[in-house]
Amino acid sequence: METPTSLKPLFSALLILRWCDVKTGGYSSDGVIKGTSPRRVPRLSLVSRQSGLPLILLYLQEIEDPFYSEVRSLEKAETFAARANGLQDKKAWSYVQAFFEAGGSKAYVLGVPISKAAAPTLQSVLGRDAGTGRRTGIYSVLDWVEKTDLLCVPQVSEFLSETECIGFNQKVLDMLPDTGVFYLLDLPARLDVAQAQRFLEKQFSADASAFYPWLLVHGRITPPSVVVAAWLQVNDAQIGVGELGSHIPLPQSIAPLVRLSPVQRVSLLDSRINTFLTHLGQCFVWGGYTLADHADWKTRLIPLRRTTVKLKHAVEWICEPYVLEPVNTELSVCVENSLQNFLRSVRSVFNRDTQEPFTTSVKVIEEGGEERVQVGLNYALPHSVERFSLSFIA
Repeated sequence: METPTSLKPLFSALLILRWCDVKTGGYSSDGVIKGTSPRRVPRLSLVSRQSGLPLILLYLQEIEDPFYSEVRSLEKAETFAARANGLQDKKAWSYVQAFFEAGGSKAYVLGVPISKAAAPTLQSVLGRDAGTGRRTGIYSVLDWVEKTDLLCVPQVSEFLSETECIGFNQKVLDMLPDTGVFYLLDLPARLDVAQAQRFLEKQFSADASAFYPWLLVHGRITPPSVVVAAWLQVNDAQIGVGELGSHIPLPQSIAPLVRLSPVQRVSLLDSRINTFLTHLGQCFVWGGYTLADHADWKTRLIPLRRTTVKLKHAVEWICEPYVLEPVNTELSVCVENSLQNFLRSVRSVFNRDTQEPFTTSVKVIEEGGEERVQVGLNYALPHSVERFSLSFIA
C-alpha cells in the first residue's frame, strides 16, 4: 500500500536524529558549557546507533556553577586534572582519566559544586530538584539523561558513611526508571565480602548493577564504575548492547584491589554483585547481573535489560511523529511498516537462533470514545528461553 501523501515527510525522516537547540549559559575556551541544561536532545537508543556513553558526575570544591563537558581523550581529562585546584578535585578528575585508561573513548562529565568549608553531607550530595536548569546535586543528572545511557558517581562512598551511601543509592535508583540510564553503583572500598553482601541486601533495581572490589589503575585506587563504563562502551562497539563480552580483557594496567577466591566470587554473584577475575595476567569482568531479583528473568541480566529499554525507547521514538495524524487503517499500516523496517535493520540484537525473532502488531482501537493506535512487539533475545513483549498506546 502506498504511503499517504501527508505522512511521506514523516515517514522519510523516521530514522534521522532530531537534534534540537541547547540552552546554554556560555562556553569557556575548553568547550565547557557552564550553568546549563539542554531543552531536548536525541535519546540514545537503537535508532541513534549509539550506546555505552557514560555521564560521570563529579562533586568539585573549586567551582561556583555547574558545568558540563564532552571529553573525548585521555589528554583532555589530564588537562582538566592539571588545572584543578585542590587534592579532592584532582582526585575526582583522576577517575575520568581512569575511564580512558580502561579503553573508553568518549564520556560526558557533569561537575557540580560542593562546599569546601564543611564535610559533605547526604543532603548536600543529594541536592534538590527545583526543575529543569535549577537542579543541584544528583538531581542535576535529570537534565542530561537524553544524552547518556550510563551513570557513574565515583566519589559518593568517599564522602558518606555506609548508611548514608545506601540512602543516596536508593534515591538514585528511585530516580532512574524510565530515563533509559543504567547506574553503575560503587560499593565503599573499605567493605569486605560479607559487608558488601549486606550493603546491597535490601536494594533492588533492574536499572543498576554493582561491581566488587575496587581496582588499581596504574597503581591508583579507583572505583570500578568508571572502568566498567569503559568496558561496556568497548563491548557495545565490538559486539553490541545485546551481549556481554566476558572474553574482552581490561587493559593490563588494571587489577583488582583484592584477590577473590572462586567461592567468594560465586557467593558475590549469588548476592547480585559482579566481580573481576584475573587469569594469565589479565583482568576480566566476571558476571553480568543487574540489581534486580534473581527470580526476575526478564531484568536480571545486564544485556537483556539494556536491550529491552533501548528497544522500548526506539519504538516510541519511531511512533512519535504519527501521533497527530488522523487515525485510520492506512496509518496503522504505515506505523507497522516503519517498525518492521527498523527492527530488520537492528536484527543482530535479537536471538539469531530463532526463525522469527520478532513480530509486530499495530491496530486501531477505541479508547475513551477516541480511536487510538495500539502498538505491540513480541521478540526473542539471546540468553533467554522466554520471549519478551512490549505494548503501548501511541
